[in-house]
Amino acid sequence: MTGQARAFELRMGKHSSTSDFTGTPGTLIQLEPEGDPGFKPTQRKKLERGSMNAAARFQAPLAGPNELGQHNLELILRGISGNAGGALDPEAESEVGKILDVITGTDSVDPASTGTTATGGATTTLTVTSGTNYTDGMGVLFSNGTDTVAREIVSGGTTNSLTLDRTHGGTPTGTVIRASRWTIDPSIVHHKHAYFDAEGEEYRRLFFGCMGTGKIICSMNEYAKLVTTWQPTNVTDSAEANPSFTIPTTGNAIVGVASTMYVGSTAYTFRDLEIDFGGTVVPRGAHNGTHGVYGYGVFNKVPKISGKFYLDTTSGLGGITDSAGTLDATMLQATDKSVGAVLGTFDIGIQIGTAAGACLYIRAPLAAFTKGEKVSIDGFDGYSFEATCYGPTTGAPLRIHLF
Repeated sequence: MTGQARAFELRMGKHSSTSDFTGTPGTLIQLEPEGDPGFKPTQRKKLERGSMNAAARFQAPLAGPNELGQHNLELILRGISGNAGGALDPEAESEVGKILDVITGTDSVDPASTGTTATGGATTTLTVTSGTNYTDGMGVLFSNGTDTVAREIVSGGTTNSLTLDRTHGGTPTGTVIRASRWTIDPSIVHHKHAYFDAEGEEYRRLFFGCMGTGKIICSMNEYAKLVTTWQPTNVTDSAEANPSFTIPTTGNAIVGVASTMYVGSTAYTFRDLEIDFGGTVVPRGAHNGTHGVYGYGVFNKVPKISGKFYLDTTSGLGGITDSAGTLDATMLQATDKSVGAVLGTFDIGIQIGTAAGACLYIRAPLAAFTKGEKVSIDGFDGYSFEATCYGPTTGAPLRIHLF
């Protein structure tokens, strides 16, 4: 789309605390929205009066609070700028760092100090020169001699022998790149809110106390997108600033090719991936809110992963089988279970991209396939699926590692 609607400047900041919905953050990051820009001017509610005056005339409505509305924001998902294995600051080195902080409710856990190199390892182990700065739960990206693979450290952190969440094949070698990590924690209801400064060619609005939900969409042969929807606490008019545009500091776009989806340690051929962070944004209705809202809570954080698998028994094509497989159609549809039985759970890992500065790794350690429907995929047999991410004994139901 071209024209005035695309002459649009959008900057974003993070409020100082979970009880701050009104302050202007000191540091704003530049955003480059995709598609039709959100954060448009809002209007006041019109409060109809259900009465007639003595002259038998109905009376004009009263001006009420703002219709705060929902505001969409879609971004290309890019990696972290300059990621060579050292310390990372995704708030300054990526476009999405602060946004993920707000949506997930937890500031990212970022690598500090220096990285290291791999000296070997096999199956689920990674041996490094120094594990001092490699902790449990951290995402790592390394070469196994043939491919570049992303994994999560599950134990052995800070030692020279690291245990990973699934097998990697080959022998690790070269620099071990680290990731910034966000987690979806259902116990966190109160998030720091976001602030947006939106300026079009002839208008400017400031959006305070915004809370949102998000998902990652990865379509075939396209860049991955971070799609979010935001609800503000207050919207104010402001004089146009006519700022000069500065391209945001980011890594490269993460593209949905040369990617892998693991169920356990088995990779399956997949497509049309969507990772929904879950959560319902609920306004805290209050008379002391400028527009009847005093911030938002985020409830029911149940992440879901959806996509399609091919149904194919031909060896090497990566399809699922109809039955009696490591992962098969009966498991997607729960017909392998008797009535009343608990669904089976799986450890899912998804790697999108293979290069430092342009890679994402998602891990759901306790996911159950809650939907499975037989479909045609461009003429091939397949199944659309939905996997719901539940809470493991320790840790979060969904971990997001950005390299």
